[in-house]
Amino acid sequence: MTAAVSLQATTATPGYGLVNAHAALVYAMILGYSADWNGDGKVETLDAALFLTDYTNTNADAMTDVDLDTTLTTDDMSIFLDSSACA
Repeated sequence: MTAAVSLQATTATPGYGLVNAHAALVYAMILGYSADWNGDGKVETLDAALFLTDYTNTNADAMTDVDLDTTLTTDDMSIFLDSSACA
């Protein structure tokens, strides 16, 4: 028995459920070294400020969910802080 799969067209704006190459690359960089939040190769105060801005934003980007559990929690903040302490 074969299950029917329905593919519906979407009108969503890229970045809201749709993957684009730039966002995927930035996300991979953050996962590789989450303390370098802006991906410039350096861990500095600006990274912490940017992460905190994203973390406290009510419309937080999915990349702020560092542990990928689909919920923005203090665990995400802890992972970021641990990562920056190792830098």
